[in-house]
Amino acid sequence: MSILRFKTRSNTNPQGKPKVYFCAPPEDYSKYFDIITNEILSKQNCSVWYLDDVTAARSEELLIDLEQMQLFVMPVTTNLLCTANDALDVDFKFAMEHHIPVLPLMQEPGLEELFNKKCGELQFLDKNKIDETTISYEEKLEKYLSSVLIGDELAEKIRAAFDAYVFLSYRKKDRKYAQELMRLIHKNDFCRDIAIWYDEFLTPGENFNDSIKDALQKSGLFVLAVTPNLVNETNYIMTTEYPMAREEGKPILPAELVPTDREQLFEKYKDIPTPANAHDDLELSEALLESIKRMDIKENDASPEHNFFIGLAYLGGVDVEVDFNRARILIESAADMGLIDARRKLVSMYLEGIGVKRDFEKAILWQNRILESFDHQVISFEEAKKHIVEMYSLTDILLRVGGMEEALQVYNQVIELCDRYSTIEASHFIRVEIITWIAIGDILKDNGIISQATNCYEKAFNIYKNSKNSARFSANAMFLIAGRLGEVCFRENNYGKAKEYFKFAIELCKDMSEETSDFNKHLMLSIAYNNLSLVCESESDNERAIVLIEKSINEVHIATNIMGAETTYPYLLSSTIHLSNIYERMGDRDKSLRVLLDIQPLCLDIYKKTGNVDAKRELARIHKNIAFCYAKEFERANENFIICCKLYSELIEQTNSYSDRVGLLKACSALGNLFATESVNVSFALACYDKASEIINTIGIDKFLDGNLDDVIACFSGMGSVYHLAGRYQEARTSYLRAISVLDKRNLLTIKQRHGLAYDYCRVAESYFMESDYSNSILYYERAAKECMSIENYETQDNILEVLASCYDWLGIVYRINGDLEPATEYCTKAYEIIVALGNRTSNYKNRRNIVMHNIKFGELAELRADELSAKEYYKKCVKQCIELSREFSFRQCYSDLAAAYYQLSRVEDRKTNLSKAYSIISQLSEQFPDVVLYSKLKHSYKKELDEM
Repeated sequence: MSILRFKTRSNTNPQGKPKVYFCAPPEDYSKYFDIITNEILSKQNCSVWYLDDVTAARSEELLIDLEQMQLFVMPVTTNLLCTANDALDVDFKFAMEHHIPVLPLMQEPGLEELFNKKCGELQFLDKNKIDETTISYEEKLEKYLSSVLIGDELAEKIRAAFDAYVFLSYRKKDRKYAQELMRLIHKNDFCRDIAIWYDEFLTPGENFNDSIKDALQKSGLFVLAVTPNLVNETNYIMTTEYPMAREEGKPILPAELVPTDREQLFEKYKDIPTPANAHDDLELSEALLESIKRMDIKENDASPEHNFFIGLAYLGGVDVEVDFNRARILIESAADMGLIDARRKLVSMYLEGIGVKRDFEKAILWQNRILESFDHQVISFEEAKKHIVEMYSLTDILLRVGGMEEALQVYNQVIELCDRYSTIEASHFIRVEIITWIAIGDILKDNGIISQATNCYEKAFNIYKNSKNSARFSANAMFLIAGRLGEVCFRENNYGKAKEYFKFAIELCKDMSEETSDFNKHLMLSIAYNNLSLVCESESDNERAIVLIEKSINEVHIATNIMGAETTYPYLLSSTIHLSNIYERMGDRDKSLRVLLDIQPLCLDIYKKTGNVDAKRELARIHKNIAFCYAKEFERANENFIICCKLYSELIEQTNSYSDRVGLLKACSALGNLFATESVNVSFALACYDKASEIINTIGIDKFLDGNLDDVIACFSGMGSVYHLAGRYQEARTSYLRAISVLDKRNLLTIKQRHGLAYDYCRVAESYFMESDYSNSILYYERAAKECMSIENYETQDNILEVLASCYDWLGIVYRINGDLEPATEYCTKAYEIIVALGNRTSNYKNRRNIVMHNIKFGELAELRADELSAKEYYKKCVKQCIELSREFSFRQCYSDLAAAYYQLSRVEDRKTNLSKAYSIISQLSEQFPDVVLYSKLKHSYKKELDEM
């Protein structure tokens, strides 16, 4: 059977101290118990209770004891959330059912979504998360404990409010009867304000004679819980407590809870009165009333303060049994009579579920009633501070229930009050005003109202810069402003301003005073360097971005030396993978691979040591990126892809979380594209996309978050491309139309999404073209062109113009096939004009290739007009340009285009020679890339034409 043990400050007696229960899976006890209990005891003089055998099943006796706890503390770990354990499955559920608050303390990163899924929207504290605000983890912990537990000073006030004390004596094995007897005693209204002392949770072998003697002297009545256990063996009550009570001359009231041998009772307990039947309300009530007459009863009024303290006693089990309903009624009566402390307690009760069901609406109601009590004309510094603190408390609750507009109104009222109160203490209220503007900006930013958010951050920044007392403000708050401003400027592509703010953040970090720990300074500096590198990367300044990322990584290494890799690895992995991605985009896959292979062992080691699901996620991402680096080595790429999928599949089985499913979806889509375009392994590419599609079907498209809809669209579009490559045009079209259907359901599309929509229209049109359905092909190309031209300022956006040029290009081809040369020439010319303009802006492979392919089209149009001379010139130019591109880039597409150029030239000059060159090139491509159906078809066609010569 499990026995509760306790831990207190200096191992003092736990009697009368607030009771906290530590619950965790067995594997987490040794790792977190001492750390967490020491933190709690440093903030509150309480008793922390825990199981002597953490693996034992929860007994009925244990659950009875747990009902008396004021708080459950629970370290949040992978073990807690991903394994079967009584801490979550029994203890946590018990606390929720009995309205006992639970304090979750996050110990590992990446568990937030899973925690919310398993435990609901409980707020948790995270010690290892960088808190950019001025409220530290220690302050938050102390504030929470103070709101839930009853401290020493308050406990003394509560005890002073009782009318009298009675001493309850019971056998330890009869604890449930003792608690029943307390409820039966207090069932009588005349006993409501009488406290009951009983030796709660006494540990076997400990001597509490002194504390028992003190309690007896303080008590006016000795109540004895009578059961057979009282007489069937020699016990502590028989030998010590009962004789001590008689020696002190205390009135004795035996209450029989279980029928007991009276003869033995009278024999072993000298001069004991006849027991009252505890289950006979009238008999027990009369016995109590008679006993109380002989007690020294203190006169107490029914003031709000008195009701409040007695209510707190029943809420926290201070010298009475826990009775949540009575506690609520008493505290509400005090609150209705205007007692602010009672109103504040009701807010925390409904907010945290202390003795009541969590109810945010009632918490808001009582918080507003607190604010009603402030006299807006008053004006002492302390009252002004309290007023704003209470307004901030209201915004916290409003935001937890999604009341954005209401929270913004309250924040604006705070700013008005700061202006009014600044005459009292300027520096304090200027600082509050800065923090409030940041809070308003955060709400607006999170809801996509970027321009207004920027204005709020700039107001905070300017107040700070213009304040004469700026040196007294928190560097953390200033870092927060600079970071937010840099972020919104970056999102609006204002890279110059973003760089200014991120550089300012870096300087702030370097100059931070002792208010921020060295550990946090280095991690904040790492974040600032990382942010600045993102701006440089967006400006194509990759070399500078790499230097900054390396500085970011170095700062994490310094922080690691302070706190250890298990705390800092998320920051290290984030920066390292970012560095790898830069090298990948620069085309330097060797360096990208080297970076990934360097970090992979650390991530694997942390995962093996901790079983941390976030480390497992990062490991999956690393193997996905390694697969990309092995794009030209299919076996190695596939080997890492398999590891990536295995890790994500295990995560999904462990967590059943949305984010892990999306992680697998992204990996499968990205690697499907890799296998299709670089390894050119169509079967593996389709296998990847099938797995991604399975994930989409499991989640359901309607349940995807807005931020992940682009991943769904990319999957369907990418799958269509692979089917297209394999010559399965109907299946390709189905996939493209699925991508389109996702976008069609959206009211507001981003430019990126509208670009994707136009592109997918093009691919649908192309699939119809390949099946010779020219009317539908024209229909969808025209839809694509219309979509492109409806985008604001499309003429300035290269990616939109590329799709539009492609639409015109293909429309020209379709009309040419239909024999309509005039519209064919018109569309071909429009396409060519766009392509030349793009080439003048950026001379890259894609733009140069597009010009080459248009020379082929112009040559074909010249042939149709019977202008062989012009056609020959176009085709010769194509051959020359294709040879130049193949020498410079060596892409398979270059050789495919060269074969096409030779074939076209063979139609107007030296047929056999040029056709043989085309056949030779396409034969090599067909052998090298057997999955590309087009190459085998062209090879067969060219061979047939050569044989017929």
